[in-house]
Amino acid sequence: TLSLLQSNKNLFDKLITSEKNFGKGYALKKGIECSNGDLIIFQDADLEYDPQDYKKLIQPFIKNEADVVYGSRFQGSAAHRILYFSHRVANFIITLLVNIFTNINFSDVETGYKVFRKSILSSIDLKELPTVIDLFKKYLNSGETK
Repeated sequence: TLSLLQSNKNLFDKLITSEKNFGKGYALKKGIECSNGDLIIFQDADLEYDPQDYKKLIQPFIKNEADVVYGSRFQGSAAHRILYFSHRVANFIITLLVNIFTNINFSDVETGYKVFRKSILSSIDLKELPTVIDLFKKYLNSGETK
């Protein structure tokens, strides 16, 4: 994968590499630290989602001054990928628990699309290596929610 990226430098602005695999939390933390835009989009690396959807994800920031936007595989009228039933049930349970503990009505917390304002992520203490749900939980606890 690294050689593929190095031979296609036109596909990215900055490539962050590491000799050792430190995990997703480390990668999130490094990406946040190295980013310089106003918005940070987290997308699963399997390319299950089309980057053309970024326009839809950014609209709530432009129109409503959103701080965080989550995509959903279960909302809207667009075509949806078929999921294994067991994966859908597990996702439902995880989403339900997050909804109970945050008092927010998510439809899909395990979605591959999540967008945060850089200013929100920069204000969160990232001593530990976060998951994206951890980042959202810290945002909720920060008192900066609208």
